[in-house]
Amino acid sequence: MAITGDERDLHVVKFTNGIAHELQQETSLLSAVVSQEPGVMGKQTYFNRMAKTAQAAEVTEAFAPRSLNRVSFERRFVTPKTIESVYAIPELDIIRMAETPRNDIVRAASMELGRAIDANIYASFGASASREVNGSSSAASFDSGNNITVSTNTYGFDKSGAALSGDTGLHGGKLKLAKRKLMAAHVDVSRQDVFVVLNSTQATNLLSRIEQDGATRKDFLSKTPLNVPGLDLALDGYLGMRFVMYEDIAVDSADDEYVYVLTRDAIKHGTWRPLKGSIHVRTDLQLDPEEIAHNMTIGSVRMDESQIVRVLCDPT
Repeated sequence: MAITGDERDLHVVKFTNGIAHELQQETSLLSAVVSQEPGVMGKQTYFNRMAKTAQAAEVTEAFAPRSLNRVSFERRFVTPKTIESVYAIPELDIIRMAETPRNDIVRAASMELGRAIDANIYASFGASASREVNGSSSAASFDSGNNITVSTNTYGFDKSGAALSGDTGLHGGKLKLAKRKLMAAHVDVSRQDVFVVLNSTQATNLLSRIEQDGATRKDFLSKTPLNVPGLDLALDGYLGMRFVMYEDIAVDSADDEYVYVLTRDAIKHGTWRPLKGSIHVRTDLQLDPEEIAHNMTIGSVRMDESQIVRVLCDPT
């Protein structure tokens, strides 16, 4: 079934809109934890990072001269990457796609693109970020002071007031320390979302520790999880944080897993070229299927080292 003319254009628009809708709804896991901005194309590809200004001057006399505070900034450079999804679609599936907006092929393509977007965002969490300040270029490494090591065991106190020791896995003590580091960097955790990016192993271990340490509803802010003994706990809302499951967690040389605690201001993600679709006949394949391709150009970079904390956890 060869699609031509206006019908071909209609299919391209319909399928592209369907994939874009799926990407916004559910298939990109990490897009919700970063700032989204249009990509800036020109001689250089970058996002501007505004520096903190000096404290406002105190005026102690009438008609005093004004002091000028310059708002300095640096450029964080981004390397845009094009991601693509290509499918050969038989005639019967083309007909189904015309009838069902959320069909299996659209969802499969959006899942593939979503995983590529997540990989691009996640790679910017801990990597060195290229920057330029006053014409001088350098690399912004991950802040070593925002590393919480495997052996960090301080947890806190149980309901009876007895001290609790931690372990090498992920537990509430490490998350409390991560949140404290963010607050020390002037992050208003009561107004900004704090995200924890972890995998299923870490989530299972954390749930076990929460139950073991006797968490109460007071440990969960803005959420009301089931914390009755014998029932599963809901992670979201624990210590006022939001939890995002991402399986492709990085590991260090000792096979310890990274868990990141961050705000949206830590990372910027840009789209240099929005989702674009095309469709044409593959005459080199039997039955002459239609080939549907979608691609987009994206890029991510870390903007503020003080607003992202890396927690090392033993996965065992």
